[in-house]
Parts: sequence; structure tokens; C-alpha cells
Amino acid sequence: ARVETLDFDTPTALSVGSGSIALDGEREITFSERDRIAVTLRQAAFRTIDVAACMSFAASNGLFVESTRHALSHALGGQG
Repeated sequence: ARVETLDFDTPTALSVGSGSIALDGEREITFSERDRIAVTLRQAAFRTIDVAACMSFAASNGLFVESTRHALSHALGGQG
């Protein structure tokens, strides 16, 4: 019905009767006409991990090699 810009960290009331809110894979939140609903935009609300970069860093720094040697040694009864 309308478009407006949201400012960070400022609650914005929603004028809807009832329904559900589902954001970014989170569980749905349902509400009725008795509820007052507001959303707040947070600039750094979610932290994300770059899995490919983490794996590359770990491989480049030999973090998997030592663990593999330890695991093999343990599997061989300390003979590796």
C-alpha cells in the first residue's frame, strides 16, 4: 500500500490487522488484531560466516594437516 524509508534503530509501527511475519529463514511469527506490531531495522543484526574463506584459511595454514596426522596416529594406536 505504501513505501517508506526505515531509519536504523527506530521502531516503525505496522498498521495491519492480523497475519504472519517471516524474515530471513526465521520461524514465522503470527499476530492478531489485538497485537501491536512494530519492526526495527538493525544495521549489524546478523553475523555471517564466509565458509569458503574460513576453509581456505584453515587449509593454507595447515590446520587440517595436524588434525589428520593426530587422527591417523590415534586410529593406528599411536603408531603413526
